[in-house]
This record gives sequence, C-alpha cells and structure tokens, in this order.
Amino acid sequence: MLRLTRTKASPLHHHHLLFKPLSSSSSSSSPAPPVAIFWDLNNKPPSSILLYDAAFRLRLAASSLGPVRLSVAYASPNALRNPLRRRAEDPASSSFVCRVCARNFYRHSSLLNHFSTVHQTEQAKRLTRLSSARGARRVALAAQLSQKIDKYKKAAREILIPEAGYGPAEELARAGVKVRAAEPDGRAMRRDVAEEMDRGRIGCFVLVSDDAGLIPAVREMRVRHLRTVVVGDEADGALRRCADAGFLWREVVSGKARKEAGTAVGKWKDRDLLKRLEWRYQPEEEEEESGWEESDGDVIGEGLGLTPDEDSEPWWKLDANSGDSVVRSAKL
Repeated sequence: MLRLTRTKASPLHHHHLLFKPLSSSSSSSSPAPPVAIFWDLNNKPPSSILLYDAAFRLRLAASSLGPVRLSVAYASPNALRNPLRRRAEDPASSSFVCRVCARNFYRHSSLLNHFSTVHQTEQAKRLTRLSSARGARRVALAAQLSQKIDKYKKAAREILIPEAGYGPAEELARAGVKVRAAEPDGRAMRRDVAEEMDRGRIGCFVLVSDDAGLIPAVREMRVRHLRTVVVGDEADGALRRCADAGFLWREVVSGKARKEAGTAVGKWKDRDLLKRLEWRYQPEEEEEESGWEESDGDVIGEGLGLTPDEDSEPWWKLDANSGDSVVRSAKL
C-alpha cells in the first residue's frame, strides 16, 4: 500500500532544492587574471610615436586587464628600425627639435652639436655641484635640480642614442618587452602562444595582430575559459570577432583602450557571476528532502479519516445499497 510520508527538515533547507548558494570564496570578487602580450611587430609597428612609447602604452592598456606577466614582440631586423632612426639618417627631414630648450635645427648633426656643447656641459656642472654638497644642503640642491636632470635624461634618450647606434631591442627592453626573432607566416608567435596555454599560468592573452592564422588558438582559449583581447587595425577583422574584446591600435596609442579595458573586465566578472548563480535541478536531493515521512514513522492523515482501513473494500466495488443509504440519510 502506498504511504505518503515526509522527513523532518529545516524550513530553510527546502531552498536548496534548485538553488545552490555561493560559497564565501566564490561570492567575493575574484582576482584579475594574469596577462600575457604577444606583439606581431612585423605587421603592427608603431608609425606615429616612438617605439618605447608604443610599448609602454601597450603595457599600460594591458595592465588594466590584470597583472602583466609576459610581454613578447616578434620582429625581423628590418622591422626593428624605428622611425626616429630613419628620420635621423634622412637629410631631407624638415627640422629637429631640442627637447631641452625647444630650439629647431634643420640638420640632425647641428642638433647633436648643440646638445653636446650646451646641455651636456650644463648637466656635468649640475652633477659636480650635487656631488660636492653635503648634508641638508645636498638634499635641498637635489630637490632644486631634479627637474632639470630628469628633463636632460629624457632628451638624451631621444637625441644621443640614435647617433650612438640606436637599438630598438634595448628600447623595448626598457619598456619591459622581450624581443624574439620572427619566423615566416608567424609560426614563432603561434608556437609560443600554444606553449603558454599548456603551461596554464596565463588567464588573459593580448594579441597585437590581425593574422587570421591565430583563430584556432583563440578558439582553443575560449574552450579553456581563457580571456582573449585582440589589438589591430581592422575594426571588424576575423580574428577580432573570435576574441572576447578588441581594440584598435590608435585606441591604444591615444589611451582610450586603457579606459575601456576596465569596462571589459567588469563585463567578464558579471558574466562569471551569472554562471555561478544559474539554477540547477538536483533530483537526488529532491527525492531525499521532499518526502512525506516524518522521522518517527508517523503517517500523515491518521485520525483525520484520510487513511484507508484495511477491511474496507475498494471504491470501485461499492454496491448500490451504500448509495441508497446515503440518499435516505439526506432526506431525514
């Protein structure tokens, strides 16, 4: 005989039938994933700004997505020629500006002569005064000359380094970017991306490229729940459509990508939170918790006439006499 029973359970325990609450660790904001930058410098060289500035702004935009753990640029020797170096070797260039005193020169050699005779001499005098001072006077003098010393150092990086044998690899290294030799068809970059995925140390990949050959790698990242950001010149390229987010190269240079990166991270966190909050059907818990048997074995309905007697006949075998007796009792 079928007996409807229920188990004793807390009233709040029934809320776990379809909904599993978040744990304390998952409810708190998850840390930003580590970021890796892979830059195809052969196809995406900076044209409007210096190589160091381009690398620095790229890392600055990527740091808005998470801590940058790896930055690699792939280039051939010809692609590492910076526009500043080509301009310094071009005699037809219009003018060269001194970054210390803002004077214009029509030849690069004149600028170098001016910088070495005037500003290098002034810098040597400042350093001599600073080294000869002691105590509180040295502290006050260092604060007074710090702005001029920093201004000279920045100008010297731009003016003197090209003449002394400009090295783009050194400029990229100063910005925190490693330089590796590029291979035909971008094989080196694809191989390194695949190896970094297998290591599992990176949670977000920033690919500075429009190469459609990276599409299989981007799809594999999505399967592994890794974030992908593409930086390129194509607003609706095939590689950008497969990624989680995309920025134009000019947006990185202008600083717009750095502001929008925070919005992209917020959307990713909201999406992850919604996935953890989705409803789940658990039939095992439902069978165990939504029964009708109490722990003491009592049957609900006893004493209320809801349980059938063992000697009573089934309802389909009731004869017509029982129905007539009901009618007579109603007339009385």
